[in-house]
Amino acid sequence: MKIDRYLDVEVWTDRSDAEYYEGDNIVIYFRASRDAFVSIYSIDTRGRVNLLFPSEPDEDNYVRGGVTYALPGDDDDYDLEVSGPEGKEYIQIIASRERFPIPNWYHNSGLIADADDITDYMDYLNSRYFVRYGGQRFAFDRAVIFVEEWERDYYRPVYHAYYPSWALVGNVYIDYPYGGTVYIDGVYWGVAPLYIPRLLVGWHYVTIYDSYGYCWESPFHASYYNTVIFDKTVVRTSPTVVSRYKKVRMVGYRNPVRNGYPAFKTKTVRQVTKTTRGGRMTASKTVRGVAGGERVVLKKRYVRGSSKLVRTERGLETVGLTRGERKATTAGYKEHRHSARELSSGKRRAVVGSSKHSTHETHTTYRS
Repeated sequence: MKIDRYLDVEVWTDRSDAEYYEGDNIVIYFRASRDAFVSIYSIDTRGRVNLLFPSEPDEDNYVRGGVTYALPGDDDDYDLEVSGPEGKEYIQIIASRERFPIPNWYHNSGLIADADDITDYMDYLNSRYFVRYGGQRFAFDRAVIFVEEWERDYYRPVYHAYYPSWALVGNVYIDYPYGGTVYIDGVYWGVAPLYIPRLLVGWHYVTIYDSYGYCWESPFHASYYNTVIFDKTVVRTSPTVVSRYKKVRMVGYRNPVRNGYPAFKTKTVRQVTKTTRGGRMTASKTVRGVAGGERVVLKKRYVRGSSKLVRTERGLETVGLTRGERKATTAGYKEHRHSARELSSGKRRAVVGSSKHSTHETHTTYRS
């Protein structure tokens, strides 16, 4: 295919690290340097080819130069939602200053990438399905996203913070107490055990209430290189602790079923033996806690660096590996993630994949 030296095009997503978890919404951005006709498709983690833009046969694919477009846009009635499985997912954008054919992949392309090299297969698709005549000139760009499966032993946050695409984020596990209410910086995030995959690097306040209304609160530092873990060895709820946040004090403990977790069930975690006149009787006792107060170590796949916490003058901080020494502490997390993600839209399901142009494996522009 001929390259248009006077036309540039780029595609990226709303996260600089290109990491997404099952159920996450994703926004794909694209821009051309000049007025052009544009098409975008993806190859998901199963190898399926999916047309993303235009999404309907009558949708106009002509874009203005220098204008950044989003999928989905503000006026669209759908969301793009990540659904897995693990792996890499690729996004390809094609642009030309002349109109070119759009393949009839609107509902199902019927194509599956079985080539060893996905990029070679995408080159084949570009030349086979999008060229109107032999000398037509194009601009291209590609992006990759990394798809991670959600932690099976943890609840998802009900609060979703939105950070700039360039922001550095860390991850946090809150293991204890089971069913406890979790606030960060005075905002309700969810119920423990809770996994927070993206929290802005810096100092925060975490507040946790158990089902008895007892509170624990502490400042802590979220790090890009080290995972923060709050378990029974750290969290010590007490009836004498009072939160620094007025709204948090007013609400305190929240019933999970009525606050974002309708499927939540209080665990029956131990048997209690009582002695009666007629002899011994064993009955189940409902305990709103982790294994009746015993420490339970939940499996964690995405622990980075060292999760050891120490209390400093400012609060709790992780200690261990520093910049340039980061390594995985579990087999499930790797510095160069081998995962990719399949994206599907909320109201109309569409498989998609993408990544940010500032990441290691994204924003590879094919020009000569």
